Amino acid sequence: MTQVISVVQEKGGAGKTTLLTAIASLMVQDGARIAVIDTDPQRHLEAWAKKAQTDLDWLYEEDDEKLIPTVKALKKADPAYDAIFVDTAGFKSAMAMHAIAAANLILIPSKANEADAKGAKRTFSHVQSVAETMEKEIPALVVMMDV
Repeated sequence: MTQVISVVQEKGGAGKTTLLTAIASLMVQDGARIAVIDTDPQRHLEAWAKKAQTDLDWLYEEDDEKLIPTVKALKKADPAYDAIFVDTAGFKSAMAMHAIAAANLILIPSKANEADAKGAKRTFSHVQSVAETMEKEIPALVVMMDV
């Protein structure tokens, strides 16, 4: 079964793209079939994917209403992906809400500073709210960065 992992944090600069690229690269090295979706208007994930010597599929999606259908289509790929990662922008948005709703797991990066910790706490609450609305369990984990 394909896992959908969204990396979300309301505060910019917390390490969302760095976390995603590190995990995706390691999984590809271990033989996993990975797709990444960049939804951040800064398109840092797309820039990395274009130059990375990593065998993964990537795309950029700017329309929040197309994110869930895109994820569903990727989940039906043959051969199947082991994981689909979704990178989000560093602010609360409809796109982040859709990324949360599409996910089986949320990773919330946080550096060891007060601003990131507050952003992680707000993001965690937002994930819980979306999960409650969707009537589904969506685990969310805070991942410490730059420690």
